[in-house]
Amino acid sequence: MKLSALPLLGLLARSPAATAFLPSRPAPRATATALSESILEAEDRFLAQAMEAPLSPRDLPEVVYTIVYNPGTPEEGVHTMKHPRGSDGELLLCFEGMADCVLFARTIKEDPALDQEPIPTPTSREMIQGAAEGMGMRMEIVPMDIQTQW
Repeated sequence: MKLSALPLLGLLARSPAATAFLPSRPAPRATATALSESILEAEDRFLAQAMEAPLSPRDLPEVVYTIVYNPGTPEEGVHTMKHPRGSDGELLLCFEGMADCVLFARTIKEDPALDQEPIPTPTSREMIQGAAEGMGMRMEIVPMDIQTQW
């Protein structure tokens, strides 16, 4: 299986993440979390969560979490997914909450065919959104699921 990892061209910046843990709106409803799902199933589930309860412009977090491969190296890239499935379109999944991003990284790491370490990385939303737009890619933010099961 080939995962898409697009270079960020140095646009990723680590930002203070303190505000990312404080939801500014009511808590989302709980969703079931499966630790044994495939990467594609996890991508689809998180995308559905983002589409089902999109964040309003006033609720957009300053910091989002992305899956980064090879951070700080010339091979640095960010995890993207094919969307719609079967097309050449790319979509960048970002997470409002670190717990969901860590869970997704664990799902990726469980795939024995992958040889890169998925690193959950806090990133400025404006910076990553600008990078995605510059590459002609849509970006979706998965709302924080404070009921994520570990």
